[in-house]
Amino acid sequence: MYPVFVLGRPISIYGWQAFLACMQPPFKSDLRLDDITSFVAWLANPVAWLGFGCWLAKKRKMAFCAGYVSLLLPTPFLVMLTWDGRSQDLPGPGCWVWLSSFAVLIVASRAAIVAERCAVDD
Repeated sequence: MYPVFVLGRPISIYGWQAFLACMQPPFKSDLRLDDITSFVAWLANPVAWLGFGCWLAKKRKMAFCAGYVSLLLPTPFLVMLTWDGRSQDLPGPGCWVWLSSFAVLIVASRAAIVAERCAVDD
């Protein structure tokens, strides 16, 4: 188990448990800002998977856009963590690996776009 953030609180749970915790807010009767931001941040996962699929299907521009969207979706959640006076509770390594996978998608897509343009020019 690795420490992860669920609804703004650091806890140690498995990835599938974090997935279930982030999927619950839309079905709650008493929504809070923490619930909404964690769900919006979770939406980066399907967008990233869509981007990785587009990259494999050689739709590089769509993959590039999906990478940016997946990197922007968790931003309100991370801002909420640091502006809430809880800066000592910064995300652990799992969160940064998660965010870097979106950055890798962006860089790989852009590199493929540039490589395709250079191949066409030659």
